[in-house]
Amino acid sequence: MERLRKFNSQPPEKKAQILNRMETFEHMTPEQQQQARSLFQRYHSLPDDQRSKVSQAYRRLRGMPPSARNELLNSDEFKNNYTPEQRELLRGMSDLNVGPGR
Repeated sequence: MERLRKFNSQPPEKKAQILNRMETFEHMTPEQQQQARSLFQRYHSLPDDQRSKVSQAYRRLRGMPPSARNELLNSDEFKNNYTPEQRELLRGMSDLNVGPGR
């Protein structure tokens, strides 16, 4: 009941975003759903500052075509600014097109 109250108190844009995420998840295969859950757990286990950094990088990556995204993830910029674990998390999130903003 509390979750429903919280949902109902959200602005229309946020409600639409939540419903869109739910629909996207519903259309995933069971394997993709499990991968999404695992990525979500890993993301939420990051310290706040790292979570913010990963969120910003995800927003940058999500609109890119796969080849450009892969190139950026393997670039010196990302290798110097993100840990291998963070890059792996970003790769998984952008491959599934799930993440903090999705």
